[in-house]
Amino acid sequence: MVKYRLRLTEPKLLNILLAQNPDRLRKVAIEVCKFALERSDLSSPPVEEAIAFLEKGQPVPGHVTADLEDLVDRLDGQYFDLKDAAEAADPQAIALRRDDPNAPWHLMFHKARSAASVLFACEEDPLFAAAEAADEARVAAHDDPDGVTKVVMAALGLVPQP
Repeated sequence: MVKYRLRLTEPKLLNILLAQNPDRLRKVAIEVCKFALERSDLSSPPVEEAIAFLEKGQPVPGHVTADLEDLVDRLDGQYFDLKDAAEAADPQAIALRRDDPNAPWHLMFHKARSAASVLFACEEDPLFAAAEAADEARVAAHDDPDGVTKVVMAALGLVPQP
């Protein structure tokens, strides 16, 4: 099992994260979450509460992470329900990848991944938090690895390499 999914999806980005100290990794985790939240248009009290703790450099309390887990589960459930309904209505569209990126199930998927990004950012290990939050943010932002890389580089004060 791969500890960091980013190793599979964006190995260069993971290598950049591996060279950072814990404070910089926490900053990356926060910034990629904000990027994901903006791109997925997700706003929720547990998300806002978790981000507030993270921005203060404080551990996120267990009740907040539990609320985030519930939110991720709820959004994932809504995504699956919406996708199942879309598949039932037009099975070939999804099978042939003719699905609309603005379809409700598609948008819900991105919201769920955005919430998962925040949940990962709450992890105790700063490298794991940053790497997994970045990977979820990439998906939440409509599979935009370049956007996530730009956010990471900006958070670290680095210039992206071509």
